[in-house]
Amino acid sequence: MDVKRMRTDNEKNDGVSPVVGVMLMLVVTIIVAALVAAFAGGLGSAATPAPSAGFDFTIHAGGKTASYPGVVCEIPVATGEFTSNQLKIITTYVVPDTYNGVPLTNAGKTITHTITGQVEDYGIDLSSGSASVGWGSAPVYSASDDPFVPKTQVYNAPIVATTGNGLTVGYDMNDYLYFGGNAPIASGTEWWFKEIDRFLGFPTTERTIYGFTEGSVVHITVIHVPSGTVLSDQDVTALW
Repeated sequence: MDVKRMRTDNEKNDGVSPVVGVMLMLVVTIIVAALVAAFAGGLGSAATPAPSAGFDFTIHAGGKTASYPGVVCEIPVATGEFTSNQLKIITTYVVPDTYNGVPLTNAGKTITHTITGQVEDYGIDLSSGSASVGWGSAPVYSASDDPFVPKTQVYNAPIVATTGNGLTVGYDMNDYLYFGGNAPIASGTEWWFKEIDRFLGFPTTERTIYGFTEGSVVHITVIHVPSGTVLSDQDVTALW
């Protein structure tokens, strides 16, 4: 028997043919692709679904009166289940060149202000059932703030009317009354931001400093924080 020839034949038989090798590579590639697709699909299903809603803002430069608040936010249409504690509202206002023909020192400067609904980040519990909320050390608006330094603050005032809409301040109402609580976002919802300075982040009545009046334009952006979705992005012209 030719031992050398037998060894050579066995070595040839032990090898994998090129065709089989290619097939194995294809199988591995298909399996890996399937695993990646399944993993990506799992991530997609676990992500927070993006809701949608329309926000129509009305700003009264003259501030609140007995008839209307400083800022009205109407939500004509909304899809998905979400509440105000998932939102943040960013307002941007640029000081004009003049007010009543008088040049303004702060002309061209921008005031950017953010109202956050994530009040729980500051240890605030609006579902306590008490009509009195302790805002603790949460950042809230102050007229002494420098408005030209962008800030993120909580809006520490009710956003629903306390009369005329079937709602009254009382037990177990805190989570509905405040922006940052469980105020529902649904078609037909209307919020009242009665304190316009807290909403915009500057003392609006100081007109010779900031020039805010009828016809002033404020850019308002509403963001759904969990999904990062911009729900509304618009310019709003103030009424008186």
